[in-house]
Amino acid sequence: ADMAKSCSQRAMADAIIISGSATGSATNVDELRQTKMACPQTPVLAGSGVTCESLADVLSVCDGAIVGSTFKEEGYVENPIDPRRLGKFMEVFNTCIQD
Repeated sequence: ADMAKSCSQRAMADAIIISGSATGSATNVDELRQTKMACPQTPVLAGSGVTCESLADVLSVCDGAIVGSTFKEEGYVENPIDPRRLGKFMEVFNTCIQD
């Protein structure tokens, strides 16, 4: 959170992205929360590992998410987009933003 605050204030970052250890790896929700608390005026985004199951928790502590592999067939980034996975995710997303 300290580094994010420095980037936000001194480097005038447009947004801060917090990611897991690799593509598709979950972003630590506590780290997202701490970063958002340290940088309330800067958009904070989850950069990896957001799934239908984690979306509500992620969006409860930050401003958005970068989502890729969750939409792909079998969840593999190399595969094409699976319309069913995308549709399910959007249903969950729409529920989250209505609450």
